[in-house]
Amino acid sequence: SLNPNVALPKYYEILVRMRDSDGTILPPSELIPVAEHFSLIDDLDKWVFTNALKFLLQYQKTSALLPTLAVNLSGSTVGDENAIDYILAGFSDSGISPKHIQFEITETAAVKHLSEAKRLIATLRSVGVSFALDDFGSGLSSFAYLKELPIDCLKIDSGFIQTMDNSDVDYSVVSTINHLGHIMGVSTVAEGVENKMQHQLLKKIGVDYVQGFQIQQPEALDKIIPVY
Repeated sequence: SLNPNVALPKYYEILVRMRDSDGTILPPSELIPVAEHFSLIDDLDKWVFTNALKFLLQYQKTSALLPTLAVNLSGSTVGDENAIDYILAGFSDSGISPKHIQFEITETAAVKHLSEAKRLIATLRSVGVSFALDDFGSGLSSFAYLKELPIDCLKIDSGFIQTMDNSDVDYSVVSTINHLGHIMGVSTVAEGVENKMQHQLLKKIGVDYVQGFQIQQPEALDKIIPVY
């Protein structure tokens, strides 16, 4: 949080990686396109969600306040009519409250599957799940469709953040998106914050939260909870 007066539980975004047979960690840029090509992206979404719930169950044993986990959903899952059922079943079977999960949907996926996205968001928000519109500003239809999606959070695309300290245009885009989000009553998150200058500019603009390497490097889950 960029507001020092706001005390919040811990908040993590769950990132998926794959370990190759030689031990090499494969980044999403190599993993996701292959999963999409072989129609395995739905299974990957389910695996990440299931393991996020398992992580929360382990975290619960520490008696610490449960964090919120941000979990990305692919366009394929957003457009899948059965997604709502398996997500609700996951909460029911695990006993984890839906308020501890925030699903992230990219702007592109939301626009491509608009009616399905609206149904998914409305249904899951009614039980306590929150939703973020990810990579906002990267598509061409941002503002036209934004008012149709009942979201809780706007995540400003990192492409604007990483150049805003030397581009008046990108600085203005970030400021405009932040202002729009606040008019709509949703929180704003700047993605990909990598240096103190960006951090200071975002605080000046009034963005609510920052995320990126300047805050913390990604870590394996077992670094957060050794027993996981």
